Amino acid sequence: MSNIDILAKLDQADEIFSLPQTLLEILQEVENDDWSAKSMAAIISRDPGLTARVLKMANSSFYSRGAEISTVNRAVLVLGASMVKCLALSVAIFNPVGEIKKKLDFDIRSLYTHYLSTAIGARQLAEKTGFAKTEEAFTAGLLHDIGMIYILKVAPAEYVDLLKQYEHGEDLVKLERELFDTDHAEVGYLISRKWKLPAGLQNAIGNHHRITSYDNFSSYEKLDQIVALANLINRHVFSSSGCYVEENIQQISNLLKSLDLDEDIITEINDRNLQETFKAAEHIGMEIGDPMTLLEKANRQIMRSYLTVESLFKERQELSKQIIEEEHKLGAMKSKNIAVATLSHYINNAATAISGRIQLMEMLLKNDKIIDKDGKLAPALEIIDASLTKILAVLAELKSLTSLDDVKFYKDSSTINIDENISQRLKTMKKVMG
Repeated sequence: MSNIDILAKLDQADEIFSLPQTLLEILQEVENDDWSAKSMAAIISRDPGLTARVLKMANSSFYSRGAEISTVNRAVLVLGASMVKCLALSVAIFNPVGEIKKKLDFDIRSLYTHYLSTAIGARQLAEKTGFAKTEEAFTAGLLHDIGMIYILKVAPAEYVDLLKQYEHGEDLVKLERELFDTDHAEVGYLISRKWKLPAGLQNAIGNHHRITSYDNFSSYEKLDQIVALANLINRHVFSSSGCYVEENIQQISNLLKSLDLDEDIITEINDRNLQETFKAAEHIGMEIGDPMTLLEKANRQIMRSYLTVESLFKERQELSKQIIEEEHKLGAMKSKNIAVATLSHYINNAATAISGRIQLMEMLLKNDKIIDKDGKLAPALEIIDASLTKILAVLAELKSLTSLDDVKFYKDSSTINIDENISQRLKTMKKVMG
C-alpha cells in the first residue's frame, strides 16, 4: 500500500470511518461557545446506548458525590463536555474485540488497554502540571492512536503484521513510513481535523511521536507534552519488548524536565495506573486486556529490563576500568556519577514495575480472582515487598554518594559504613510507610 491508498480514503464517502449522526451533533454542539447541558442532553437522549453510558459514568467513583444522578442533563453538568464527547467517541470508534478477533485474527485488547491507560496517565499528568483541562487531556490520551484504528480498517492484513513486528521490538513509526509513506500520528491528526475536533486535541494527536524526536519542547503546547509523556510511560502496556529502553528513559527524562516534574511522578502514576485503567474500562464499557495477561507481559518486561541493566553494569565497569588505567581522575569521577544516575533510573523503573504488580496481585487475591489454596501467595508477596523496600533503600544510598574523592576502596571493603547507612534508611522508610 502507498501513501495515496491510505490518505485518499479520508476524503471518500465510503463509510470506512464515518461518525454516527448523534456524535456529529455532539461534536458540533461542543464547538458552540454558548452550548448548554440541556441541548447536549437532548441530543444524547436520542441514543439509548450512549444515554446509559453517560449515566453510568456520572455515577461512577470518578465523579459521584454521593447522591444518585438520574437525569442526562445533570450527568452532562457533572461530566463536562469533554468527557461526554469522549464517551460518544468510544461508542462509535472502539469496536467490540470479538468482531476484530474474528475478522483479523488479532487480539486488540492490549491496544485498547494502552489507549485507556494513556488517557488515565494524561489526566494525572494534567493535574500534576496544573493544566486546567484535565478531561481534554484524558480525551487526547484516549484518541492519541486513533490513526492506528483507521489503518487497521483500510489495510488490516498489512497492519496486523506491522503491529506484531512492533510488539517484538521494531520501530512502528518507521515501519509505517516504509510501507504507507505516512504514520498513524499523521493519519490521526488528519482524522481529527476531518471531525473538527478542537485544535488542541488535533495537535496532541499529531505530535505525540514527533515531539520525542526533538529537544525544543518549548515550541510545543503543554497538552502535546503531556500526551507524549503519558504515551511513553504506558508504552509497555502494548509492547513487552525490551528494545529502545534507554532511548525511552531519555525521552521521559527530557519531557519531565520540560514540564517541571520530578521523576517520582512516574512512580506515583504507575502505582495507580493499572487499577484506575480497569475501573475506567468498566465505567466506559470498553473491553481491555485481562489482569493475568498484563501481569505476564509485565513480568517479561521486568526481565528484559533486568538484562538491560546487567549489560549496562558491564559496560560501565569496562569504561571505568579503562579510564582508571589511564589515570584520568576527573574522567573517572564523571563516569561513575553518570553510571550512578543511569543505573538508579533503571533500578527505580524496575522497582516501580514490581511494586505495581504486587499491588495488582494483592487486589486480585483479595477479590478472589486468584485461587491460593495453600495460602502461600500472600506471605510471598510480603517477602517480595520487603525485598523491594530494601532495594529502594540501597538505591537511595547509592544516589547519595555524589562525591567519591575521599573514599578509599579495597576489594569488597570501603571506608563508608554502607550497612549502617542502609539499615538506618530502612528504619526511616518503615516509619514513613507504617
